[in-house]
Amino acid sequence: MYWLMRTFALVTLCTLCQMMMAQSVTVGVIENTLQNESEANINQLLVDEVGELLEEEFEVSFKRFPIADPMSASEGILSFLDRLYADPEVDIVLVTDTLSHILAGQKSEYLKPTFLPLVFNGSILGYPLADGVSGVKNLSYLTFNFVFDDELRELQKVYPFKNAVFISDATVLQRIGEPALESARMQALEAGVQLTIVPYQGDHMALLESFADNVDAVAVGALPHVSSFDQAALVGKLTEQGIPSFSIAGEALVRLGALATNSPDTDWTRIARRTALNIQEVLLGAPASEIPVVFETESKLMINAEVARKLSISPSFDVLAQSVVINKEFLSQGRRYSMAQVAREALDANLSIVIQKLRTEQVLKDKEIARGNLLPTVSASLSHDRRDESASTLAGNVAKNSTDAELSFSMPIFDESLWTDFAVQKYSHLSEKEALRETELDIVESAILSYLNVLVSKTTLQQEESNLSITADNLRLAENRVSAGTADASDLFRWQSELAIAKQGVLSARSDFEQDKQSLNSILNRPIDEQFETTEETLSNPALLISDQRILSRIDNPLSLQSFTGLLVAKGIDQSPELKQIEYTISINERLRKSSLRDFWIPDLSLYASLTSTLDEDRTGGIPRESSDWLVGIEASIPIFEGGTRVSEYRQNVLAVRESEAQYSDTKNDIEENVRNLAESAHASYLSIQLSKDAEEAIQKNYDLVSDSYAQGTASILDLLDSQEALFDARESALNAVYSFLIELMQLQRASGEFDFFLSPEERIQMSNSILSTVR
Repeated sequence: MYWLMRTFALVTLCTLCQMMMAQSVTVGVIENTLQNESEANINQLLVDEVGELLEEEFEVSFKRFPIADPMSASEGILSFLDRLYADPEVDIVLVTDTLSHILAGQKSEYLKPTFLPLVFNGSILGYPLADGVSGVKNLSYLTFNFVFDDELRELQKVYPFKNAVFISDATVLQRIGEPALESARMQALEAGVQLTIVPYQGDHMALLESFADNVDAVAVGALPHVSSFDQAALVGKLTEQGIPSFSIAGEALVRLGALATNSPDTDWTRIARRTALNIQEVLLGAPASEIPVVFETESKLMINAEVARKLSISPSFDVLAQSVVINKEFLSQGRRYSMAQVAREALDANLSIVIQKLRTEQVLKDKEIARGNLLPTVSASLSHDRRDESASTLAGNVAKNSTDAELSFSMPIFDESLWTDFAVQKYSHLSEKEALRETELDIVESAILSYLNVLVSKTTLQQEESNLSITADNLRLAENRVSAGTADASDLFRWQSELAIAKQGVLSARSDFEQDKQSLNSILNRPIDEQFETTEETLSNPALLISDQRILSRIDNPLSLQSFTGLLVAKGIDQSPELKQIEYTISINERLRKSSLRDFWIPDLSLYASLTSTLDEDRTGGIPRESSDWLVGIEASIPIFEGGTRVSEYRQNVLAVRESEAQYSDTKNDIEENVRNLAESAHASYLSIQLSKDAEEAIQKNYDLVSDSYAQGTASILDLLDSQEALFDARESALNAVYSFLIELMQLQRASGEFDFFLSPEERIQMSNSILSTVR
């Protein structure tokens, strides 16, 4: 115990002595006097990070050395470095000027520890590299794991170009030098690309005119002296000419209008921290030549969907699934739908509704025909007769030629069958109108549910794509662990398998998404393959009564929910087109029952009359015929015996009435049960929305912990797979929770016989007030 306490005291004392005798270090910073705002920010970030990291162990000071032109003969970067090495005040050299890095790696020796953290591509620039380190005394640099031919191969997945132009700032190309540019051309040939390198002088049209006819793509490198506005104009002009443009310098140009990139935006904070750590290692005794130089970045394709559409370029599903796609709305052209728009368009265009409307019109005509049978019938006729000579015509008994006219009239005074037919057709027409309303409600429900299914499948597709991205990240993590010797190849093979499964999930989800869109197009009577966009549906939609927070706040206990459900049940029964159709069926059967009873004792009465006149005749001798004649009559008829059919018809109609009444009661019970079940389900779904979000947050934290543990080797691949699967399910559940609630809400509205979308603002206010006054 004594020796332990003594050792602790000695260690503490040594630490205090070191702090009191902190080593003084001067860092010489080479910066460009012509640096723009972005470069100035990077320069300051590097200086700040180095200062903050070293200040606890060293007394750090910075001495700035501005360089006007690294390429000038009098002040070239190589001679400038020699001046700093000769400066006795400078202990360490830090170069923050990005363009100076192009030539700094060509120096034969470095007399002081020299740090070059912004080397874009060490292999092309000819920087020394041996087993991941510089291998040169006092030289430490950072370069991206950027292999030019690999980059081109990735970009060719978006569009398979063969003859490309590489453009970059003229000054940059000059500083890179012809040997490095030739190296880039050779690497491009490895990817099957014939590369032409052209300096950009700021003139879009002159640049385009310099292209050969077979140029099918442009790769854009560094343009430090070109504003964002002019860069956007450049790639925009290329797109207008039908030439795809690819960014080699990061994602910013893609957001400005380039087609794609495989180079992520530079994480300057990580670079600054890595540089500070490298300087700290050297100050603590590590050789600069043995510090790793590769700055690991995770490349990923970024595609601008708007530009792809303009160029009529359609990357494969596999490429899209593994890429970051911006302006995704341009992947699907056409109209944009919301729930309200879908509901209204379904009413206007759905073929089932059109068919039912035509059927309703036909039944209306049947009613008009039945009504016409109850009204008087008046008819007129005109005839001309010519007879052969016979004994009758010669005797004058029959005219040889005659022209006669007749006017007749008939009207049923009372005909039970006609009145029954009129009543049946009247109720049938009313029933068809309710059948039309039922069809409209069903189609609107189908359209809205189909639309919400599109949103659900869209979310599922997004989650499958996210799962694919996470799986790809974990595969890269496993590759790093296998390379570092902290895991065996079994992890690698398992993640490769999971990646293939994740790709299958994306393909399946995309298929479901497209099929759901086609189903909606069919309901809306649109071209089946027509593309459209969707809006994000929320509970704050003013077209929904549920957006009134006063209503939601009332339904916060079992009694209020029961009261609210009772209101919906009453509404559903009152507005049910199914019940109204049964009511009209009861009326029809009751009228047929009465008619079959009246047939036993009430005769049919009808009135008839006619007036005939001979307008002209040719008669041989004989007595002339009267020129006109009239007739008036009334007829009564009643069946005496029909073999017992009237008794059977009467009993049959009585049974039909009873059957309809039983069907009414059964349907009424079904409606009440359906409304109550849906109300309970919708209420539970609403309460689950926040719970799903809470579950997602908790599982996300769990995944982050397990992922970190797996990276450190303290968690197994099975732990990470289980956590990833749970995260996928939780995210999908949280994102679809609102849609699940809306689906059940729409089913509830259908069961209650009315959709909120078709209420006027006044009716919506009235309905809200009715709910608030009923539910307490």
